[in-house]
Amino acid sequence: MRKELALWLSRQTEESISHFLSSLPEKARQWATSLYFKLSMEDVTILRDYTFSLPIISIAAYLIFVFVAPKWMSNRKPFKLDKIYPAWNFFLWIVSLALFIGSFLPMSLRALNSSSVAEYLCDPHEEMWQPGSQIFWIHLFAYSKYFELGDTVLLILRKKEVLFLHWYHHITVLAYTWMAVYTRNDTGWYHGCLNALVHSFMYYYYWRASLKKTPKWGKFLTMFQTVQMVIGIAITTLYFYFHYTDMGCTCDHIEVNVISSIAMYGSYFILFALFYYQRYVGRKEAAKKKASEEAKAKTKAE
Repeated sequence: MRKELALWLSRQTEESISHFLSSLPEKARQWATSLYFKLSMEDVTILRDYTFSLPIISIAAYLIFVFVAPKWMSNRKPFKLDKIYPAWNFFLWIVSLALFIGSFLPMSLRALNSSSVAEYLCDPHEEMWQPGSQIFWIHLFAYSKYFELGDTVLLILRKKEVLFLHWYHHITVLAYTWMAVYTRNDTGWYHGCLNALVHSFMYYYYWRASLKKTPKWGKFLTMFQTVQMVIGIAITTLYFYFHYTDMGCTCDHIEVNVISSIAMYGSYFILFALFYYQRYVGRKEAAKKKASEEAKAKTKAE
Protein backbone atom coordinates (compact mmCIF):
# COMPACT_ATOMS: atom_id res chain seq x y z
CA MET A 1 0.00 0.00 0.00
CA ARG A 2 2.83 2.39 0.87
CA LYS A 3 4.64 1.79 -2.41
CA GLU A 4 1.45 2.29 -4.41
CA LEU A 5 0.86 5.58 -2.61
CA ALA A 6 4.46 6.62 -3.23
CA LEU A 7 4.18 5.85 -6.94
CA TRP A 8 0.87 7.71 -7.19
CA LEU A 9 2.28 10.80 -5.47
CA SER A 10 5.37 10.72 -7.66
CA ARG A 11 3.32 10.35 -10.83
CA GLN A 12 0.89 13.12 -9.90
CA THR A 13 3.70 15.51 -9.02
CA GLU A 14 5.63 14.86 -12.23
CA GLU A 15 2.50 15.16 -14.35
CA SER A 16 1.59 18.50 -12.77
CA ILE A 17 5.06 19.93 -13.32
CA SER A 18 5.27 18.52 -16.85
CA HIS A 19 1.92 20.11 -17.67
CA PHE A 20 3.19 23.48 -16.47
CA LEU A 21 6.46 23.16 -18.41
CA SER A 22 4.58 22.21 -21.58
CA SER A 23 2.99 25.67 -21.60
CA LEU A 24 6.41 27.31 -22.05
CA PRO A 25 7.98 28.17 -25.42
CA GLU A 26 9.86 25.22 -26.91
CA LYS A 27 13.41 26.33 -26.10
CA ALA A 28 12.44 27.41 -22.60
CA ARG A 29 10.56 24.13 -22.11
CA GLN A 30 13.56 22.03 -23.17
CA TRP A 31 15.90 23.99 -20.91
CA ALA A 32 13.53 23.88 -17.91
CA THR A 33 12.78 20.17 -18.38
CA SER A 34 16.48 19.33 -18.49
CA LEU A 35 17.18 21.54 -15.48
CA TYR A 36 14.37 20.17 -13.34
CA PHE A 37 14.14 16.48 -14.25
CA LYS A 38 17.66 15.62 -15.42
CA LEU A 39 20.00 17.78 -13.35
CA SER A 40 22.90 15.85 -11.82
CA MET A 41 25.54 16.76 -9.26
CA GLU A 42 28.16 16.78 -12.01
CA ASP A 43 26.17 19.33 -14.05
CA VAL A 44 26.54 22.05 -11.42
CA THR A 45 29.90 23.43 -12.50
CA ILE A 46 30.10 26.08 -9.79
CA LEU A 47 30.22 23.32 -7.19
CA ARG A 48 32.35 20.99 -9.28
CA ASP A 49 35.00 23.52 -10.35
CA TYR A 50 35.09 26.19 -7.65
CA THR A 51 34.30 24.16 -4.52
CA PHE A 52 34.67 26.56 -1.59
CA SER A 53 35.79 29.71 -3.43
CA LEU A 54 32.30 31.16 -3.70
CA PRO A 55 31.27 30.78 -0.02
CA ILE A 56 34.65 31.98 1.28
CA ILE A 57 34.70 35.10 -0.91
CA SER A 58 31.01 35.78 -0.23
CA ILE A 59 31.39 35.46 3.54
CA ALA A 60 34.48 37.69 3.56
CA ALA A 61 32.70 40.39 1.53
CA TYR A 62 29.60 40.04 3.71
CA LEU A 63 31.53 40.48 6.97
CA ILE A 64 33.31 43.56 5.61
CA PHE A 65 29.92 45.01 4.75
CA VAL A 66 28.47 44.12 8.18
CA PHE A 67 31.19 46.03 10.03
CA VAL A 68 31.93 48.85 7.57
CA ALA A 69 28.51 49.78 6.19
CA PRO A 70 26.98 50.85 9.55
CA LYS A 71 29.84 53.35 9.98
CA TRP A 72 29.18 54.67 6.49
CA MET A 73 25.49 55.01 7.37
CA SER A 74 26.11 56.66 10.75
CA ASN A 75 25.93 60.22 9.40
CA ARG A 76 23.28 59.48 6.82
CA LYS A 77 19.53 59.21 6.97
CA PRO A 78 18.02 55.73 6.67
CA PHE A 79 16.89 54.72 3.21
CA LYS A 80 13.13 54.63 2.71
CA LEU A 81 12.47 51.09 1.56
CA ASP A 82 8.74 50.94 2.29
CA LYS A 83 8.04 49.02 -0.92
CA ILE A 84 11.29 47.13 -1.41
CA TYR A 85 11.46 45.65 2.10
CA PRO A 86 7.98 44.03 2.07
CA ALA A 87 8.57 42.80 -1.50
CA TRP A 88 11.88 41.25 -0.45
CA ASN A 89 10.34 39.39 2.48
CA PHE A 90 7.42 38.26 0.33
CA PHE A 91 9.87 36.92 -2.28
CA LEU A 92 11.85 34.94 0.32
CA TRP A 93 8.61 33.64 1.85
CA ILE A 94 7.55 32.21 -1.53
CA VAL A 95 11.06 30.80 -2.15
CA SER A 96 11.13 29.16 1.30
CA LEU A 97 7.67 27.68 0.82
CA ALA A 98 8.64 26.30 -2.60
CA LEU A 99 11.86 24.86 -1.16
CA PHE A 100 9.96 23.12 1.61
CA ILE A 101 7.41 21.57 -0.74
CA GLY A 102 10.06 20.69 -3.32
CA SER A 103 12.28 18.91 -0.78
CA PHE A 104 9.48 17.41 1.30
CA LEU A 105 7.91 15.48 -1.59
CA PRO A 106 10.95 13.33 -2.54
CA MET A 107 11.73 12.79 1.15
CA SER A 108 8.15 11.62 1.74
CA LEU A 109 8.41 9.21 -1.18
CA ARG A 110 11.63 7.81 0.26
CA ALA A 111 9.96 7.39 3.64
CA LEU A 112 7.15 5.36 2.06
CA ASN A 113 9.67 3.16 0.23
CA SER A 114 12.14 2.67 3.10
CA SER A 115 11.97 -0.43 5.27
CA SER A 116 13.66 1.15 8.32
CA VAL A 117 14.71 4.45 9.84
CA ALA A 118 18.35 3.64 9.08
CA GLU A 119 17.61 3.03 5.39
CA TYR A 120 15.59 6.23 5.20
CA LEU A 121 18.15 8.42 6.94
CA CYS A 122 21.31 6.86 5.49
CA ASP A 123 20.25 6.48 1.83
CA PRO A 124 22.82 3.66 1.31
CA HIS A 125 22.21 3.50 -2.46
CA GLU A 126 22.44 7.30 -2.86
CA GLU A 127 18.99 7.48 -4.41
CA MET A 128 18.57 11.11 -3.38
CA TRP A 129 21.80 12.07 -5.16
CA GLN A 130 20.80 10.59 -8.52
CA PRO A 131 19.85 12.96 -11.38
CA GLY A 132 16.34 14.32 -10.90
CA SER A 133 14.18 17.05 -9.44
CA GLN A 134 15.61 16.59 -5.94
CA ILE A 135 19.02 17.77 -7.20
CA PHE A 136 17.37 20.92 -8.51
CA TRP A 137 15.84 21.65 -5.10
CA ILE A 138 18.94 20.95 -3.01
CA HIS A 139 21.02 23.27 -5.18
CA LEU A 140 18.36 25.96 -5.13
CA PHE A 141 18.38 25.67 -1.33
CA ALA A 142 22.17 26.14 -1.26
CA TYR A 143 21.95 29.21 -3.50
CA SER A 144 19.06 30.65 -1.46
CA LYS A 145 21.48 31.17 1.43
CA TYR A 146 23.25 33.76 -0.73
CA PHE A 147 19.95 35.51 -1.48
CA GLU A 148 19.22 35.71 2.24
CA LEU A 149 22.33 37.81 2.82
CA GLY A 150 20.22 40.60 1.36
CA ASP A 151 18.35 40.70 4.69
CA THR A 152 21.39 42.28 6.30
CA VAL A 153 21.88 44.79 3.48
CA LEU A 154 18.32 46.04 3.89
CA LEU A 155 18.63 46.20 7.69
CA ILE A 156 21.78 48.33 7.51
CA LEU A 157 20.38 50.62 4.82
CA ARG A 158 17.35 51.17 7.07
CA LYS A 159 19.75 51.82 10.01
CA LYS A 160 18.39 48.90 12.03
CA GLU A 161 20.48 46.98 14.53
CA VAL A 162 22.21 43.86 13.18
CA LEU A 163 22.45 41.35 16.02
CA PHE A 164 25.34 38.91 16.37
CA LEU A 165 22.77 36.12 16.08
CA HIS A 166 21.67 37.53 12.72
CA TRP A 167 25.00 37.72 10.90
CA TYR A 168 26.52 34.68 12.62
CA HIS A 169 23.54 32.57 11.56
CA HIS A 170 23.77 33.80 7.96
CA ILE A 171 27.45 32.99 7.44
CA THR A 172 27.50 29.65 9.25
CA VAL A 173 24.39 28.22 7.60
CA LEU A 174 25.70 29.35 4.20
CA ALA A 175 29.06 27.63 4.74
CA TYR A 176 27.56 24.47 6.23
CA THR A 177 24.94 24.12 3.49
CA TRP A 178 27.58 24.46 0.78
CA MET A 179 29.77 21.85 2.47
CA ALA A 180 26.82 19.48 2.98
CA VAL A 181 25.90 19.59 -0.71
CA TYR A 182 29.52 19.34 -1.88
CA THR A 183 30.21 16.29 0.32
CA ARG A 184 26.77 14.78 -0.35
CA ASN A 185 25.88 14.73 3.32
CA ASP A 186 22.62 12.78 3.61
CA THR A 187 21.46 14.70 6.69
CA GLY A 188 21.51 17.86 4.57
CA TRP A 189 18.16 16.86 3.06
CA TYR A 190 16.46 16.76 6.45
CA HIS A 191 18.18 19.88 7.79
CA GLY A 192 17.32 21.75 4.60
CA CYS A 193 13.68 20.71 4.56
CA LEU A 194 13.21 21.70 8.20
CA ASN A 195 15.05 24.98 7.65
CA ALA A 196 12.83 25.80 4.66
CA LEU A 197 9.72 25.07 6.74
CA VAL A 198 10.86 27.36 9.56
CA HIS A 199 11.87 30.07 7.09
CA SER A 200 8.49 29.93 5.37
CA PHE A 201 6.93 30.96 8.70
CA MET A 202 9.73 33.41 9.48
CA TYR A 203 9.60 35.32 6.20
CA TYR A 204 5.81 35.37 6.29
CA TYR A 205 6.12 36.96 9.72
CA TYR A 206 8.68 39.49 8.44
CA TRP A 207 6.53 40.28 5.41
CA ARG A 208 3.45 41.00 7.54
CA ALA A 209 5.54 42.98 10.03
CA SER A 210 7.01 45.09 7.19
CA LEU A 211 3.43 45.98 6.24
CA LYS A 212 2.86 47.06 9.86
CA LYS A 213 0.55 44.09 10.41
CA THR A 214 2.79 42.13 12.76
CA PRO A 215 1.37 38.67 13.65
CA LYS A 216 0.91 37.95 17.34
CA TRP A 217 2.78 34.65 17.26
CA GLY A 218 6.35 35.98 17.18
CA LYS A 219 7.04 34.27 20.50
CA PHE A 220 6.06 30.89 19.08
CA LEU A 221 8.17 31.49 15.98
CA THR A 222 11.27 31.88 18.17
CA MET A 223 10.28 28.73 20.06
CA PHE A 224 9.93 26.88 16.75
CA GLN A 225 13.36 28.11 15.66
CA THR A 226 14.87 26.89 18.94
CA VAL A 227 13.20 23.48 18.64
CA GLN A 228 14.59 23.25 15.11
CA MET A 229 18.09 23.24 16.58
CA VAL A 230 17.26 20.36 18.92
CA ILE A 231 15.87 18.35 16.01
CA GLY A 232 18.97 19.17 13.94
CA ILE A 233 21.26 17.83 16.67
CA ALA A 234 19.08 14.72 17.05
CA ILE A 235 19.19 13.95 13.30
CA THR A 236 22.97 14.35 13.17
CA THR A 237 23.50 12.24 16.30
CA LEU A 238 21.28 9.46 14.95
CA TYR A 239 23.08 9.56 11.60
CA PHE A 240 26.47 9.21 13.30
CA TYR A 241 25.14 6.34 15.44
CA PHE A 242 24.00 4.49 12.32
CA HIS A 243 27.41 5.16 10.74
CA TYR A 244 29.25 3.92 13.84
CA THR A 245 27.15 0.73 13.93
CA ASP A 246 27.71 0.06 10.19
CA MET A 247 24.07 0.53 9.19
CA GLY A 248 24.82 2.33 5.93
CA CYS A 249 25.24 5.97 6.92
CA THR A 250 28.30 7.38 5.20
CA CYS A 251 29.39 10.46 3.27
CA ASP A 252 32.64 12.21 2.41
CA HIS A 253 34.38 13.68 5.48
CA ILE A 254 31.69 12.39 7.83
CA GLU A 255 33.56 13.38 11.00
CA VAL A 256 33.89 16.99 9.83
CA ASN A 257 30.21 17.04 8.84
CA VAL A 258 29.05 15.66 12.18
CA ILE A 259 31.25 17.92 14.32
CA SER A 260 30.41 21.06 12.36
CA SER A 261 26.69 20.20 12.39
CA ILE A 262 26.52 19.67 16.15
CA ALA A 263 28.67 22.76 16.81
CA MET A 264 26.49 24.86 14.52
CA TYR A 265 23.15 23.67 15.88
CA GLY A 266 24.42 23.76 19.46
CA SER A 267 25.52 27.38 19.12
CA TYR A 268 22.22 28.25 17.43
CA PHE A 269 20.29 26.67 20.27
CA ILE A 270 22.15 28.76 22.86
CA LEU A 271 21.77 31.99 20.87
CA PHE A 272 18.08 31.50 20.11
CA ALA A 273 17.34 30.48 23.70
CA LEU A 274 19.09 33.64 24.94
CA PHE A 275 17.21 35.72 22.39
CA TYR A 276 13.92 34.19 23.55
CA TYR A 277 14.73 34.89 27.19
CA GLN A 278 15.84 38.48 26.60
CA ARG A 279 12.91 39.35 24.37
CA TYR A 280 10.00 37.54 25.98
CA VAL A 281 11.00 36.66 29.55
CA GLY A 282 13.50 39.36 30.50
CA ARG A 283 11.34 42.21 29.18
CA LYS A 284 8.32 40.86 31.04
CA GLU A 285 10.26 40.60 34.29
CA ALA A 286 11.71 44.10 33.78
CA ALA A 287 8.21 45.49 33.18
CA LYS A 288 6.92 43.81 36.35
CA LYS A 289 9.85 45.15 38.36
CA LYS A 290 9.30 48.66 37.03
CA ALA A 291 5.57 48.50 37.80
CA SER A 292 6.33 47.25 41.31
CA GLU A 293 8.81 50.06 41.95
CA GLU A 294 6.37 52.66 40.65
CA ALA A 295 3.65 51.26 42.90
CA LYS A 296 5.96 51.42 45.94
CA ALA A 297 6.98 54.98 45.09
CA LYS A 298 3.34 55.98 44.76
CA THR A 299 2.50 54.38 48.12
CA LYS A 300 5.32 56.26 49.86
CA ALA A 301 4.22 59.54 48.28
CA GLU A 302 0.72 59.07 49.63
